[in-house]
Amino acid sequence: MKPKPGKKGRNRSTKRLRISPKLIVAVLSVAAVVLLSVLSLLTGPQTAVERVAIPVPSVSTVVSPTPSSLTSDYGITHTESPAQTPSSSEGKNGKTVNNSASAVVAAKTVSVKRGELYLIIDDVGNNLGELEPFLGLPFPVTLAVMPGRPYTEAAINRINAAGKPFIIHQPMEPIGDADPGVCAVTSGMSKDEIRSRIRENLRSMPGALGMNNHMGSRITADVEKLTPVLEVLKENDLVFIDSFTSPDSKSAGIAKEMGLAVYKRNTMFLDNDKDRESIEEMINAARGVAAREGHAIMIGHVWSSELADLLLELYPSLLDDGYELKDVRDLLIKGSEQ
Repeated sequence: MKPKPGKKGRNRSTKRLRISPKLIVAVLSVAAVVLLSVLSLLTGPQTAVERVAIPVPSVSTVVSPTPSSLTSDYGITHTESPAQTPSSSEGKNGKTVNNSASAVVAAKTVSVKRGELYLIIDDVGNNLGELEPFLGLPFPVTLAVMPGRPYTEAAINRINAAGKPFIIHQPMEPIGDADPGVCAVTSGMSKDEIRSRIRENLRSMPGALGMNNHMGSRITADVEKLTPVLEVLKENDLVFIDSFTSPDSKSAGIAKEMGLAVYKRNTMFLDNDKDRESIEEMINAARGVAAREGHAIMIGHVWSSELADLLLELYPSLLDDGYELKDVRDLLIKGSEQ
């Protein structure tokens, strides 16, 4: 018979394992990391959403355009001024927009979408220097180029190189004595002559995504004269943006019957008054329109020396307040607003 182990033998065989406090802390830390990783996989990736406090525009800061102010041909809200006299150079008012990273705030994810802003710049083709600041803008903008002007072709080349879309800024006869310029649609033309004029303008300006009217308060109010214009646009799957120089415009009704995408300017012209403060007031008014109606179509002019810089300055606040800037390509995708 083997002797029973004594007390000394038991102490050797049942020696206690001593665990260091540091080891316990390390094990718990690893367990916490594993637990957090498992929870992250179960709940999916989280998108950081910036909560932006968006003030409701007050009556004193938002100008609601009235039908008369939207469509006036003459006076303070004159919308059918003759085209600017062509310059023999690239323009003395041309400026280079600061497009550096420090000047532009990247797009942010916001919790509220206020509306869409569509910016159209009219009267392109008379001067190249005036165009350059708008080509450098880091957000969507549509350039409206006039046919048959000294720099029409060169302007289109620069617009294409900058990756911006363009439409034809089609001269049309106004009410009154103002001259719409070359390549215009006039009341003395037959339907076939009007179709031929529009087709020729499209042929000479390949890549145009649509058309808006330069002047045109007489033509847009005349079903017989406007219909052949819109028929040619329909043939080419283009969009018509009514500059809305007449409260009697028939574009919506005609376009609806033929299934043409049509939109109209629903804000004041941005630069009827050319000073910086007045332009900013019009942009703020357009914000209010977009918030109420879902979108605002804003029209400014390439000869407006303050406009490009002011738009660049306001761009970060437009994003912060939940506005999306879009161009004519988005209008084509959406189809008609009617």
